[in-house]
Amino acid sequence: MFVFIWQGDLRLKRLLRQPGEQLTITSDNATLYPPEIVPAHAALTVLGRVIWWDNRL
Repeated sequence: MFVFIWQGDLRLKRLLRQPGEQLTITSDNATLYPPEIVPAHAALTVLGRVIWWDNRL
């Protein structure tokens, strides 16, 4: 999971690398938010990666 800005929107989604330096933006809720293709050299700014950590015993 990554936090990034694409097309002026702040998003929290999964980014998958594709051949030809393309990315696919995928959502855990693919029914409402179908995958989107990000062309090579598109203006996508990654702000960070989301890491979940739970230390409950």
